[in-house]
Amino acid sequence: SITFDYTAGGFPIPGAVSPRADVRGDTAPNSILSYSGTGTAITMAGSAAGLAGQGVYSLDRLSNFTLLDYAAAKSNSGIYLQRKEFFKLENINIHYMQTALQLASWFSSKLENINIVNCTTGIELSDAGDGACNAIQIDRAELQGCSSYGIVAPGSPTGCGDANSFKNCSV
Repeated sequence: SITFDYTAGGFPIPGAVSPRADVRGDTAPNSILSYSGTGTAITMAGSAAGLAGQGVYSLDRLSNFTLLDYAAAKSNSGIYLQRKEFFKLENINIHYMQTALQLASWFSSKLENINIVNCTTGIELSDAGDGACNAIQIDRAELQGCSSYGIVAPGSPTGCGDANSFKNCSV
């Protein structure tokens, strides 16, 4: 698994040298990450509200790859993003996971050209204690064969804010 932990205070301001993540493959069909462990394949956590530092505003991006479990066991999760803002998730395929995307207290961010296939849950929006996911733009998301939910916000309306937009999506 891959973990980016920005929860501590004192994360550098945008533009300063820092461990900001920009994980990009060449293309989604040709850059394949296989994860057959338990837990979550990719985890990124920003700092809590009120904590000094820029961990929540890290301006990260994940793009141009496929994440899958070749065993198709659906016993693990794909990507978990907690307390992130101004984030881009684009050109991603996720296959055979229990939960493809878990977004907790995620704000002012964009999901674009996301393809989720044969997962138990496609996208889960929740509140990590810093507010419901809000001001999220989801454009060109296709969720196929999700056996429980395409998009779910447990405990709604606290899981999903009111300024989210869904365009050109198929669930």
